[in-house]
Amino acid sequence: MRGNRGLLLVALALGATVTLFASTGLDDFVQDALYDSAGAGWLVPAQARWPRLLFYRLPKVALAAWGAWLAGSALARLWHRAPARSLAVLEPLFLFSALALVPASVGLAKQHTRVHCPAEIERYGGRIAEHDLLALWRPASDLVTPGRCFPAAHASGGFALLALVFVGDRRPRRAAWGLAAGWVMGGYQMARGAHYLSHTLVSMLLAWGIVLLLARLYGLDSEPGNLGWVRRERPQLPERTGARSPEEPRPIRRYAAGFDGRERTSAPADPASQ
Repeated sequence: MRGNRGLLLVALALGATVTLFASTGLDDFVQDALYDSAGAGWLVPAQARWPRLLFYRLPKVALAAWGAWLAGSALARLWHRAPARSLAVLEPLFLFSALALVPASVGLAKQHTRVHCPAEIERYGGRIAEHDLLALWRPASDLVTPGRCFPAAHASGGFALLALVFVGDRRPRRAAWGLAAGWVMGGYQMARGAHYLSHTLVSMLLAWGIVLLLARLYGLDSEPGNLGWVRRERPQLPERTGARSPEEPRPIRRYAAGFDGRERTSAPADPASQ
């Protein structure tokens, strides 16, 4: 059970989020603040040129370009005979996998959940009577037109950057990059009526769950059984009280260059324990 703790927490958070938003009016409360029923419409017009370029097209292109560079970087290192299981190869492949699989998985899910976008709801000028977050569990015959808006696929591309937590020196604060990118991209979609808050929250949790699975698959989770947030401590060498004796072996330094270019040193074995 300990090894699956992170995924278990993600599953519980997903269930709690869907239950909360399905049984309350939180989604409508947030969208009401972004919509002017008097006639102005959404805070960001759906086809506004510059917001769409800055918050929709450019992030997609940037993430796709970076993903291609990561894949090329890993292949180039393999071509130059870097060990296939070295961090120099595994880390860029891991990031590429996250950038590819997170949006693909969320995008596939939204095709089957039958949930509508805010702009399709009568409350916001659409034709569907009401927002139903549990439409997946309703009989298909009860749905006039199945929706395809849940979870938020566009925001998931930004949330895929949560994978940065597991590369380099594996600092948890790197999650800020993924959270910032995901919420900027998701916030834009909410402001133009393409998604509810619940859609973006669920997308974030799914992205983190997929990242956890990939980190375990690539062996990049810092210790077996944790959430990936606990940094691996460097082993401490015993303190020296004097000069090294001629019989004492010199320490062996082993290096494994990671994706960030830094060298990681493993401590020598203690001669007394051999």
